[in-house]
Amino acid sequence: MLTVDQSNAVSDLTAVASFYYFPGVTEEIKGYDLASQVERCIEAVPNSEQHRLRPLVTAAIIDPTNNRTSLFEYLAEHTEDEIPDDVDRVVAR
Repeated sequence: MLTVDQSNAVSDLTAVASFYYFPGVTEEIKGYDLASQVERCIEAVPNSEQHRLRPLVTAAIIDPTNNRTSLFEYLAEHTEDEIPDDVDRVVAR
């Protein structure tokens, strides 16, 4: 599971990376490397999640309109709730 902070980091960094991506960017901007951008987006998450996120983040950077929903659905399903399930028991103490 991802923490809320990790999930937010992936989402925020992917959004920024997608803003700067365009077809042909590697030819026009010397040193641009999509793989490095993807790694930067997922570096805050556990290694066990990185292999699942890598293709989703890559697709969301290249074509955000058609691929961001898949990334956001994955993040929503794999992010810890901010409020623990046992909050009633904890508050009752």
